[in-house]
Amino acid sequence: MIKIAKWFSNHQAPICLTIDDISDVYIKPKGLENKKIMPFFDWGFGLDSDGSLYKFFVDSIVKRNPEMKITLFLPLSIHGSLNPNSRYEAENHGLQRKDFLKFIKNTQDEYEFEIAGHGINHNKYTDVNNPEIRNNVMLELTYIDTNKFKKRMKQIIDSLYQDYGVEIAGGRSPGYENKMLKPKDFSEMGLLYWNFNFSNLKSISPKIIDDLVIMPSNVSGDLLNNNPTSLTLKNILKEIKKMHKLSKLTKIYESGNPIIIAEHFMFLRTDGRFQSPSVYSDVDSINAIYALFKRADVWHATCAEIARHLESYSRSSVRQLDNKRYELIYDGKYEKPFITVISNSRELKSVETGEIIKGYYKQGYWIYNTINSGIYEEIG
Repeated sequence: MIKIAKWFSNHQAPICLTIDDISDVYIKPKGLENKKIMPFFDWGFGLDSDGSLYKFFVDSIVKRNPEMKITLFLPLSIHGSLNPNSRYEAENHGLQRKDFLKFIKNTQDEYEFEIAGHGINHNKYTDVNNPEIRNNVMLELTYIDTNKFKKRMKQIIDSLYQDYGVEIAGGRSPGYENKMLKPKDFSEMGLLYWNFNFSNLKSISPKIIDDLVIMPSNVSGDLLNNNPTSLTLKNILKEIKKMHKLSKLTKIYESGNPIIIAEHFMFLRTDGRFQSPSVYSDVDSINAIYALFKRADVWHATCAEIARHLESYSRSSVRQLDNKRYELIYDGKYEKPFITVISNSRELKSVETGEIIKGYYKQGYWIYNTINSGIYEEIG
């Protein structure tokens, strides 16, 4: 028997932490004398230096969960949420500073983070003289010129890869708002996937439309915040509500669908409000979510890895030729599939090359990862 596993290594479900809005920005109230970088004011400008939000994030979350995979959604130019009329002292460099671009590349090299697109400018203000963000912004994919946006975004993506080796395979709509672009528009830009919507604690199977993998987003990073410290009625009700959330989260895992945790990078905004959710304020919640899955059969993967596996899984099939031989067929858009097959046999022989491939045993099956299309014979 040879079958295609739904997920890599025949895991039950994939899990990914996704973070919006990392940007080369630093803000602080005018008159504040402290010249040191502080995570409270940082959106990414501090890079990985002492006091930066990134270092706080790595030390507080990543190092406690070294198995986690992360996708960072990056606005590909000047972040439009920064309002100059709010009169904060601000640094805002878009993608113009080489040190920031080298830092972004280093997150891929050091921790295997994925960098993905989050629009170009993210948004614009309806009334630029009003420093409020709430009810005063238009999100980018609701007002753009479609052709100009596609051309500009493709140019930026190509430039990031050519100049810095940063490969962008997908992205997420700013604010999950999209009125102007269809899946075909993103696939025409050469993208593998896009995330259009957030559906809280919903079990959603990714799908492919016009050669684009439609990725879900379904768990807020602040899910497990606010641990009660006393047994008041109010706190008991909070605990009951939390248990209900945990039940829904567990059902997503049991369904075999992706667990895509949604977060923001920056905390303080230029309207003086705190962004929520935010990795700065949700350390305990994120760590608690990952603690919940420490002993679960999850595949820690980036959004690009999940989408790539889904593309191969959806475009592959197995045809039995006789009692021992099977043909693995892949009809996707890549040269090779990215899939796992499972078998009752501890070894497979490639009929075309004669190569003997050894599987590894897991929960009743022999597992074969990243196996190519072709004809295989079960042996052993």
